[in-house]
Parts: sequence; C-alpha cells; structure tokens
Amino acid sequence: MKKLLFALILIYLAVCLNGEVYNRDGKKQDVIENIGYVAQLAGYTDQWEEIMKKGPTSLDIAVFLNQCFMICERKDIKIPEDVSSPLLREFDREFMVLDIQNRLRTQDDYLKKTRKLVSWNAEFSFGCENIRGDFPVSQNEIIFYGSPPPSSVVSLSQQIRLSLKAGTEKLGGFCTMKNFGFWGIGKYSSGSAGINFASSDPLQVEEIGLIAGSKKFSLSIGRQYLRLGEYGLSVDHLVSPLESIFFSAISGRQKKIVFDAVIGSRVDSADYYAARAGLDLKRIDVGILGFVSTLKSDYRAQYNLSNDKGAGSDFKIRFWGSHEIGGEYSYYVPQNNKAVHSWISSLDIMRSDFVKLSVMYGNICAIPRQTPALNQLPLEFVDRKYLRYEAESRGPDVFLEILLPYDIVGQYEFLMLDRKSEENKLKRYTVRLKKALFKNSYLIVEDFYTDDSSSAFYNTARAQCVFSF
Repeated sequence: MKKLLFALILIYLAVCLNGEVYNRDGKKQDVIENIGYVAQLAGYTDQWEEIMKKGPTSLDIAVFLNQCFMICERKDIKIPEDVSSPLLREFDREFMVLDIQNRLRTQDDYLKKTRKLVSWNAEFSFGCENIRGDFPVSQNEIIFYGSPPPSSVVSLSQQIRLSLKAGTEKLGGFCTMKNFGFWGIGKYSSGSAGINFASSDPLQVEEIGLIAGSKKFSLSIGRQYLRLGEYGLSVDHLVSPLESIFFSAISGRQKKIVFDAVIGSRVDSADYYAARAGLDLKRIDVGILGFVSTLKSDYRAQYNLSNDKGAGSDFKIRFWGSHEIGGEYSYYVPQNNKAVHSWISSLDIMRSDFVKLSVMYGNICAIPRQTPALNQLPLEFVDRKYLRYEAESRGPDVFLEILLPYDIVGQYEFLMLDRKSEENKLKRYTVRLKKALFKNSYLIVEDFYTDDSSSAFYNTARAQCVFSF
C-alpha cells in the first residue's frame, strides 16, 4: 500500500505540480469545445465555466471530465466516440493518475471493510508474589498441590491470552487461547494441562465457536463460558467452559422479556440442559431458571450416580440512581437425591464516581459444579464476577472501592467463611491498588492475609502487570 501511494505521489508531481495552466491555444480549441459539449450532456455547463475562469491545470480538467463521464454513464447518455476519444488521448496521463487513485481508494475501502470483520486482542500478564506463613498439607489446597513450601517463598507467574473474532454482527466466529504457569514454589507449572509439573503449560484453546444473531436474539455454538442468573448459584461455567449451544432472546422495549437456554455436553460424563426466563423492568429485574444434568450410562454405572437437577430464581432492584440490591436462590437436588437450598444477597450501601461500598452474604449448601472458591483460584487477580463462596459455607463479604489521587483505584475486601461441615472458619483481608498504565493495560499491587482456623494462616504480597493490545 505504501509503495503504491509513493508511486502515485511521484506521478502526481511529475504530471501536475510541475505543470502550468492548461494551454488553450488555437490547436486546443477543438478539445475545449468537446469538453463543453460533454459538460452540456452531463448538465455541468455552469461548473465548466467556473473552472475555465480559474485557469485549470490538465489534472483539474481530467477530474472534471471524469465526473461528467460518470454522470453520463449513470443516466445512460451516450457520448459520441469522435468526442470522447480525442479527450482520452489528450489527458491520458492525467486519467492514468486518476485510475491509480481510484484503485487505491477501492483497496482502502476493501481493507476498512475487512478490518471491521476481524478483531483481535493479545493480553500478557506478569506477576510476582511473596508468600509466608503456616501452610496446610491438604489435597484441597490447589496452590501447593499437597506439598507445603518453605516458610517464605517467592513465586513468578505469567499468563498469555490471545483472542480473535471474525465476521459480521449477524454471523461470525470466535477463538481464545490461554497459557498460564508459575515458578518458584517447588518446581512445577500450574498443571492445568495434566503435564509434567516441571514444564510450562502450552497454549490451550479456552473458547472457540460460531455466533449468529441480531439485536433481538443470539445463538452461539462451541466451547464457551456462560452463566445464568445474577450470581451463578445454579448455572455457572465461568471457571470451566462448556461445550454447548447457547440461545438468548429479548423482546419488548421498556418491559423486556429475556429468555436464555443452554444445551451442553461433556463427552465423557454428562449432557447438560438449562433455561432461564426473566423480566427486565426500569427498576426491577427478576428471573426463574432450571437445569438438569443427564449422566452418560457408562459414567453413571461406573460411579453409581444419579442425574443432577435444580431450579432457582434471582432478582435485582435499582434505587437511588445507580445503587442496587440483589439476590439469588437455588434449590438443588444433587446426585444423592437429597435436596439442598442455597441463597446469596448483596446490597450497595454507597455508589458514586469516587466511592463504592457493598456488602454480600451467602448461605451455601451445595454448588452444582466443581467451583474453586476465591482462595482456591490460581495465583492471579480474581475479578469480582467470580463466586466468593465454597460449598457448605456461609458468611459475609464486604467490598470497598475508593478513587485515589493520580487515578489510582484502592480496594479493600473482607471475606469470612464459616465452613459448616468442618466447623472452622476462613477469614481473608485484602488490600488492593490498581493503576491504569495506558489503554486496557494496568498494574495491580495487593496484599491479602488468610486465616484458616483449621490449620493455616498465610500472608501474600502480590504485584501483577497486565498489557493488552
């Protein structure tokens, strides 16, 4: 593209900028008359007279003639050959410049349309941690894989996420690949690929699929993250993507009726079906949902299991401008056929451009999925969209966010889990600072203290830098 533009500039300089006003001597009188005749056919006689008063160059005349030819072609007006041919010979170099210019413009328009069909994003995350304290030897402790590190350790982590979307708003495809690993605590990676812990994870396909739809509905097919409900007590696949068909539809304007449906499958274990119907009003959103997980016959017989099923409801009420109060209830019948009830609620105490204060309380009996709680997720920043609670736990979660000078965002979070089955508590205090570096890139510095009354306490200081392009 740059070479063509450079060639165009050279031709333009050689032909036009060094040229003078078009010479209208007696030999060129026939040319002037032919141009006037073409201008008359196109209805541009007045424009031609204005151009002649200004003393046009050859390129100015060629541009005008090109417009006249286009208008005559559009109106199906035939120009005699004994008129058009001499004009094309007279301004052949100028028409060559215009032709190159038109080709470049056409290519630029094509490239712009192509760029609109394809979008990509690359995210690179680098972290450093210092962990110290008394650590448990537990198979459930994902961070240490059952092997406690020394009393104080430093961990270096990295994450790469590559995203690609292609297509129009009505039909397209998406693909996301992710790599995650860390070093410093023993000698292993995250182990998420089931490979040797002494090596780093390869890039894995995180999400991939096709999506089609309009403003009123969407249909996506493939491996994807999804959630139904406000907090995901019943249907949540934000941690582990599901191979599924997801359908979403909206009808109405002010009173919106929302319907979401999921058909998923785990090749080696179960088929999954879920649906939610909701009503979105100006101030209130409510919804009901249900799901069933049908185990494959071989899998059910091997582990002596039965199908999962459940139902739930959720709501959100907006008040005082942007303040919200919300909650979700889940009725779940797990594989032992003993029904359990779970609920969670949240309240915005203060919400403005400078201060956000919210409190959440959950009473969780069982969660119909294998869900890491906040303290079990990998060593990386955990967004607020993830569930804070484990199965068989209850307790409050307080979250405060303040906008500090130099556009630094300060956050404080206190989480206390009362584990019902083990009769012990987990407390976590988190202080976090977040600073935007440039577009979609930021730096996070945080320190959190975890007190597990069963056997452990530890303090973690963490710094993470995320670059997104």
